[in-house]
Amino acid sequence: MLLDFPDNTILAKTFYYLNDERDSSLGKKCIETRVLIKKNGEWLVRNYFWNEDQTDAVLDDDAHGLQVDWIDDLGVSRIVDYVVPSNTMCVQCHELNEKIVPIGPKARAMNFNHNGQNILQFFKDNNMLAEAPEVSQIPTLPDWSDTSLTLEKRARAYLDVNCAHCHQKGGSYNRDFGDKFYFTFETPFTESNIYVERTQISDRMGTAIPGYFMPLIGTSIKHDEGIDLINTYLDSLEQEGKSKAN
Repeated sequence: MLLDFPDNTILAKTFYYLNDERDSSLGKKCIETRVLIKKNGEWLVRNYFWNEDQTDAVLDDDAHGLQVDWIDDLGVSRIVDYVVPSNTMCVQCHELNEKIVPIGPKARAMNFNHNGQNILQFFKDNNMLAEAPEVSQIPTLPDWSDTSLTLEKRARAYLDVNCAHCHQKGGSYNRDFGDKFYFTFETPFTESNIYVERTQISDRMGTAIPGYFMPLIGTSIKHDEGIDLINTYLDSLEQEGKSKAN
């Protein structure tokens, strides 16, 4: 369930790379700040592009490409061709039933502890969340990286977080190309088409072909851990004979 935010809410997320992941005190390079603003019941999408001096970010609805270099947590020098999406590209992911909506702030995705405090409970305690049941009664989306959980829960949670905003009823992909995928966590497996479309899911996550590679926008590199998780899950479906459910 997506939280219902009041007018004048601003949701902002800044994308950056630490100069050296081994030492955050060495600073970071901010690239863009994506903003959602709710006005008169409607969400507006805006993007702010940071200047080279890192002193200011300017409203810019155009796409940009730049090369970013940094040192990762293993001390290896890395370079990535970073793509800042255009305003139109942002809308593509944030559109649901022909309306712009936030993607991340769902109650189940925020029902976890951060720095020893449950996020939803913190909101309740500070009068920032109204009409909510006890936190213990709110579902929790599994952590896909938690290996103590079942493979199915982890994989379905990963698909929900990374893919379901487009691949659900009313999402931009299903609207434009037909109801082929249903990746929301609560969708019953028998209705998800995950097994039926398993080959395409694996191919599109693993390829490097622009325009076919999934996610379609928002990243230019493969997430190896996620790909391995989904491929292992898809392989398990075949081994367990879950195709009978389809």
